[in-house]
Parts: sequence; structure tokens; C-alpha cells
Amino acid sequence: GWLAAGGFVFDGPELEEGIVTWTADTDYNCGTEIIISETAVGSNVYTASVGTATVTDAGFDLGEDGDQIIAFQGNTITPNFLYALHLANGTGFTDATDTLTSAVPAGLTEGINAVAIDLDNLTYDYSVTTNQSLILAATVDALNWNGDDASRQTLGIPTGSFSCTTSGTCSDVALWSGGAWSGDPLGLDTAVIIADDYNTSTGTDGIFGFSACELTIFPGVTLTVADGTFIIVENNVTINGDLIVETQGNFIQNDDSGIITGTATLNKTTPVKDEWYYYTFWSSPMTNETIGNVFPSVPTDRRFTFNAANFVDNSPTDGIDDNGDVWGIAAGGD
Repeated sequence: GWLAAGGFVFDGPELEEGIVTWTADTDYNCGTEIIISETAVGSNVYTASVGTATVTDAGFDLGEDGDQIIAFQGNTITPNFLYALHLANGTGFTDATDTLTSAVPAGLTEGINAVAIDLDNLTYDYSVTTNQSLILAATVDALNWNGDDASRQTLGIPTGSFSCTTSGTCSDVALWSGGAWSGDPLGLDTAVIIADDYNTSTGTDGIFGFSACELTIFPGVTLTVADGTFIIVENNVTINGDLIVETQGNFIQNDDSGIITGTATLNKTTPVKDEWYYYTFWSSPMTNETIGNVFPSVPTDRRFTFNAANFVDNSPTDGIDDNGDVWGIAAGGD
């Protein structure tokens, strides 16, 4: 278990709390499945399907009335948490008061890389096995876990079944949560997930913006593209929160077939014109607004619309509207 104030609830074998350390013996491809198993129930001896698994703090024994498996790198003083599975025993994630309870470990977010399920014995159903971002999303969905409170589960693990990519999908994931990035948000092969408010003026490695294979913004979260910054997305954009693009910010979606789900807000400020003949172009698409509301102080005879369908140029060199009907006075309600 993890204390909300920081630190593990850990006191050796008598509390059935311990650590199994897994060590890689080579570089592994993304999607490699690592199975860590106890050689016999209660033996406190563990093996791994690849690499090595060693008990480094005795007492790693899942309790019968709720317990946790928390994955981290580093040490117990400064752990870098990766994932938390909480067999919740009806409590869910709450501050640790004993070995059966646990707060969400620091830097993790329930529903993103932590899940609590009210059962004591569980197996994952392997409903999603391709695309790293989809796999991670599936493993924090309680509906994809099966089990009961009475008996240990038969594993039936389809070894080597995971793949980080499928054709047309992303090969990596970058998550913005807790004021920091987990993963590198600077590649068009990376799925970017915004789980907390983020403003591109913050910058990453001196680059003010990011590029992504696909973009997801969580509910209640605002992603702001600040002036002088950018976001480039190769494929789909899912906006469950808010996307705000400021006047001099740039948001680019490369794939014409890419889908944007949700609503974005584009803020535009037009400068004051020094001469009567200066002008500003505003382009489509714009909806739910009228020219009269946007430019209330502009004289009505100085507000125009451009109808490209009416442009006919009989001379290919002069670039002139030969019919004189491509520009028209824009009524206030247009």
C-alpha cells in the first residue's frame, strides 16, 4: 500500500508486504510480455518468463482479503511508479491505514495507469492486445478483469500476444499528468494523452508545442495552444475536455481523413487598422456567429464576403473577377 503523504506501508514478512525485483537481461521490443510467477503458493520464490525475478524484500504475498500490486522503477525512497492494481476489498483507492488499503501512488492517475477492482482474485481477459495506448486504456477498465473472492484464478496467458502497433496506429504513448510528461511528445508516431491542464507555452526541451500520432484530451481538462506555439496531429483528435487555440497559435491536423471529436475554441484578435483601406481576412469554417457580432464597430459598407464560386477570370494573367460579383456586402446577420 501507498500513503497519500508519501511512502509505502511496508514492514516485512509478517505483514505480507514485500518486493519482487525484475531485471532485464537484454533489450526487449515494445509488446514483450513478462510473466512473473511464484514457483509454489507460499514459497516466496519467483521466476520470470524472460529476465530474472528475485525477492529483494521478503513477504511478497497477496492477501486473501484485498491487496495491491504496484509496479515501479528505482527504490522505495524515490520510486518512479508505472502502474497500480488494487484488489480493493470494497474500499477503492483511499489513504493507506493497513496492508489492505492504498492511496493512488504518486504520479499515477486512477483510470489512466491505476485501477481498483472489488474482487480478491483476478485475471485480465486480454480483450485488447494491439496498439499500446488502447492496451493501457483496456487494463484500467474493470470490465476487462474477471475473478471472484473465493479462489485463485487459472491464468491461461496467451504468451507473446501483445503488439504495440497495428497498421495506421501509434507506436508509443506520451502522457501529460501531474505537471510532467511520461513519454516523449515530439513524434508523429506517438499518441499524446492530456490528463491535466496543459499550456504549450510551458515548453518541452526548448520546443513550445508538440507533435502526435493522435491526441486525446480528458474530461475536465483544458489544452491551450498559446501564441507563438503549435500542435501537429497526424490522425484523430478526441476532445473530451477543452481545446483552446489562441490568436497566434497553430493547430494542424495532417490527415484529411482524420476525425475531430468534441469542440475546440479558436480565439482571434484582429489589429486596429491605421488606414481605411487596410483589411483583415477571416476564413471559414466559422459557425454559431455573425459578422455583425464579431465586428460591431466596422462600418456596414466595409464588411464583405468572398464567394469563390462566382470567381471567373477570362484572362489567366490578370487575376481579376471578370463578372464583378465575387465580393459582396456582408449583412450583419451573415
